[in-house]
Amino acid sequence: MSWYNNDWKFRKKITIDTSMLSSGIGGNTITIKLTGEYDILNYANSDLSDIRITNISGQVKPHSIDYSDENGNLIIRTTF
Repeated sequence: MSWYNNDWKFRKKITIDTSMLSSGIGGNTITIKLTGEYDILNYANSDLSDIRITNISGQVKPHSIDYSDENGNLIIRTTF
């Protein structure tokens, strides 16, 4: 699996079950909900500007962070 930037030491793999998508992969907006157990706030910039969403090939996908709190809970939207 490729990775966006080998200098970035912290990452979390999230697997998307494409059978759950209405039209398979491509053109779907996906909401990713992460809880504090992912420990992202201990690694990310305080403004979360260094969070990246990539596909399996390491290609960066556009995303928006729709919610975050001090407990590390995040809601991120991206399109695949």
